[in-house]
Amino acid sequence: APNESFSVESTTNYTLPLIFLILIVLAGFLAKTYSQTPLSVNKRISFVKTKRGEFALKVNLRIKARKHVDRIQLIDTLPEMTKLYEKFGIRPDKIEEYSRRLFWNIRSLQAGEERVFSYIIFSKLNVVGRFELPPATAIFEHDGKTQEVWSNKVFFAAEQS
Repeated sequence: APNESFSVESTTNYTLPLIFLILIVLAGFLAKTYSQTPLSVNKRISFVKTKRGEFALKVNLRIKARKHVDRIQLIDTLPEMTKLYEKFGIRPDKIEEYSRRLFWNIRSLQAGEERVFSYIIFSKLNVVGRFELPPATAIFEHDGKTQEVWSNKVFFAAEQS
């Protein structure tokens, strides 16, 4: 009708798009930070069959330099109930009996260079359930600063027979 008015008021909630934008920026920042670490350490394990049926695992430590690094010390820890099989792989530079830690010393790595250290651990006790190994640590120098990185935790799920 004449002289009649109609008004519409609309509000927009920007909370959800803002949360998505913050998550995308955060994911990009974390990816950039991870890719800029000068050194990465990856730990993998695989089951090893033995003649006497003991529980044994082969541990692979892959260390890769993204940038030039000096004086690298790779440290790994043996779980309490395991022993190191001495006749396989490169023997560690140092073995601390009381703390059960293994040490490898590397003078330097160039950008893109990768090294793999392997060893076998075994136990007289059979494992039932989940067997977890602690992460390895690498201490190194980059641009005159001492830095430290950790590997991933690995676990082995044993089946009960």
